[in-house]
Amino acid sequence: MALERYFEWADQLPWREYAAWGNSAIRWLVAAGVALLAMFLLRIVVGFVQRRIQRITAATTAAWDDGIAEAMQATKAWFLLMVAICSPP
Repeated sequence: MALERYFEWADQLPWREYAAWGNSAIRWLVAAGVALLAMFLLRIVVGFVQRRIQRITAATTAAWDDGIAEAMQATKAWFLLMVAICSPP
């Protein structure tokens, strides 16, 4: 595989063979990196959607869109982390 040559440094790490719950330490690090990247991308998307909804709610008098805007603003980082971790690959 072409990526293996980029990860040759991983062969020199003394803890790379440690296993937890059936996965090596490298796999856990990759999984954590993917989850953090997914969370970062979700934060960007949520911020974009929040700005769009705020513009829409400013232009209308309906109450339902105000509720959606408030719900989007109340979205916490831990919820986005759970979505990032639990989302299928």
